[in-house]
Formats: sequence, C-alpha cells, structure tokens
Amino acid sequence: MLTTAIFPGRYVQGEGALAVLGEELARFGTRGFAVMDPFAADALTSEIEAGLAGKVALAAERFAG
Repeated sequence: MLTTAIFPGRYVQGEGALAVLGEELARFGTRGFAVMDPFAADALTSEIEAGLAGKVALAAERFAG
C-alpha cells in the first residue's frame, strides 16, 4: 500500500514506492540529483534505476558524512 502526504511537498512511502520513482520525480522535471547513504548506494541502486524507467536522468552522490 502506498501512502502519500502533501506538506508543502509530496511524500510517498510504502511497498513498491521505488517502482514509481520515475513518475514521481517527473513531476519536477527530467533531471534529478540524489545524495545516498552507503546502504542505499550499495543495495538499492539497481531498484532505483529500474523505478526511474528512463523518465528521469538521475545523478547520485554517495554521502560520506
């Protein structure tokens, strides 16, 4: 189940949320930038790329503290 809230931006969470990442980010444009902690960078990159579905070009930087 996805849950959304709008205050002042949009917040989406829940199972399958990364699968709709491209749709959600496309609301803001065609390019994005993500700062990812080491876990996200190592474990979620392929899922994030799949969720983008070519709708948004995402540059990512690993957060090093």
